[in-house]
Amino acid sequence: MVHHALRTLDGHSLAWNISENVLNAHGAVVVFFVLSGYVLAKSIVGRGFDSNSLSKFYVRRGFRIYPALWAAIAVGVFYMLVVKLLSAPHMSPWMAKYYDGGGLNLTIIAASIAGLDAHLLPTAWTITIEIVASVVLPLFVWVLCSGRIAAIALLAVMTVVSFSFGVNARQVPLYMVEFVLGAMLATSPWLQGIRIGTMGAAISAIVLLFFRRLWNWDYHDPLPSLVEALASVVLISAITQHRVQWLKNQALVHIGDWSYSIYLLHLPIALITTRIMCHLAGDANSDLLAFGIMVLTVGVTMPLSVLAYTYIEAPGIALGVRVFQALEGRIFPRMQKAGG
Repeated sequence: MVHHALRTLDGHSLAWNISENVLNAHGAVVVFFVLSGYVLAKSIVGRGFDSNSLSKFYVRRGFRIYPALWAAIAVGVFYMLVVKLLSAPHMSPWMAKYYDGGGLNLTIIAASIAGLDAHLLPTAWTITIEIVASVVLPLFVWVLCSGRIAAIALLAVMTVVSFSFGVNARQVPLYMVEFVLGAMLATSPWLQGIRIGTMGAAISAIVLLFFRRLWNWDYHDPLPSLVEALASVVLISAITQHRVQWLKNQALVHIGDWSYSIYLLHLPIALITTRIMCHLAGDANSDLLAFGIMVLTVGVTMPLSVLAYTYIEAPGIALGVRVFQALEGRIFPRMQKAGG
């Protein structure tokens, strides 16, 4: 959120340089993918691979992803139809490119609602990857649970796929290896047995923050992405091994609850904020304005994310449980009876 909000204005200013050199947003996305693989794999292993358990996984996953996504798309549509009409001469080309071209045709709307298009919500490219990974992850977990050789073979295959496809197919093949790595950490006792100390965790955090600064790699280059994924595995492993107490602080737990909505909402809010402030500021283009946009973006995104979690995400999760319970009695009555 802060990385994007500091990059809204044109020119390589102090705000831009802080965003570029201190806040590695791509590394945060990779952590998001690896952590998803880890958490979802633990969920799948805990419930098993029968049709009932897998159906429950898919139903709950859909209700977890889509309601908040649709709310964020609505904010993007508001920006496109209303706020984008305001002039913003100092908006950076990186920000101004969003919501350009294509209009609001039925194909874009349908694909956006399905989570397969990023036109109405720029961050939705990662949600497309998350959706595809959710579909194939039970298969990945089944292979990973088949033994060490099968796990290493799957990792090797997905690494080759990542380097072979690159940015093709909307980056989906490129990032599947991140989910495999996260799932490996959740399912492989031999990997969990590698002890990670404080120094290892610190080094992995440094790699996540600064490894990309060593070379002028493209954003979706598979090599730094793989290095960031490996560092993410080390960091997540260290956290799970040491059960880091400060992460259980209630404020951080709440931020964790709100994080999905924060991720979805912050970029359209940053664009709305930038358009309005640039329109009001006229010729002003300074670090002061950039930091003001960042503060206002955070100040608007956080409470909206709390509301989105409370009134959209949480009810959506609960609805997913109820929908599956209703379907379970009709589609799997024999399994339900056999289970007592």
